[in-house]
Amino acid sequence: MGLFDWVRRARVAVPTTDPRPDVHGSASPVTDGAAAPDRSPIFDDDWFEAVESELQARSEKDAEAEAAAVVRGKHYTEWVERIRSLKRSGDVDGALRLALECVDATEREARVQQMSPAPWYTETVAVIYRQRGQFDDEVAVIERYLAARVSAESANPGARNAKLVERLARARQLQAGQH
Repeated sequence: MGLFDWVRRARVAVPTTDPRPDVHGSASPVTDGAAAPDRSPIFDDDWFEAVESELQARSEKDAEAEAAAVVRGKHYTEWVERIRSLKRSGDVDGALRLALECVDATEREARVQQMSPAPWYTETVAVIYRQRGQFDDEVAVIERYLAARVSAESANPGARNAKLVERLARARQLQAGQH
């Protein structure tokens, strides 16, 4: 039995008299035997059905977002240490491949949740591209992230966004000098 079923059942079992005093402070209807004043239920069946429907929709959306965030069988957040470890050990190609998969996952999840993607993975990919002198790729991945944000003003406010905007400006300069 779900929570709403329990509440509905408990609500049905409410006594016909109300132990609370009326607004004038007279004795409780339970103690004096008088019928309780008419107090319509705050939560009727339509309300319960609307809430259940909303919770079901949220649950389905959460499940869809969770599935969208999977990379190689794990949520993309579980790959941060592995990406760092690959870079430290010199397997930059492996770190780049995994980080790019995580960028894809953050964008899929963001579309489902109607939010901005997590910026760390994009920043990591951009750093690798810069180190390799792949300025076209660096510009492309940062522009991709900026385009995926919900809005430029409010999406994931913070230092990472500012860093990516600055990095994009510098990458464009490097890109122009390369051509």
